Amino acid sequence: YSSAASDVYKRQGWKGQTGLIHEAVLATFPDLTHMRCYASGSAAMIKVAYQAFANAGICPDCFYTDML
Repeated sequence: YSSAASDVYKRQGWKGQTGLIHEAVLATFPDLTHMRCYASGSAAMIKVAYQAFANAGICPDCFYTDML
């Protein structure tokens, strides 16, 4: 499980990762070869995450979403 919040929350005391969620995932798990992803969000976010995760080795059959 990975979470990230916008920079606004960082100014409000958030101690976790900030920024785009797919970047937070890849910072924690750079090799997604043996991982599964359950993604939800806007179509644009899902497309960007899918491409980034594919580049990091995730199997297309292991990326689950209702958007694609």
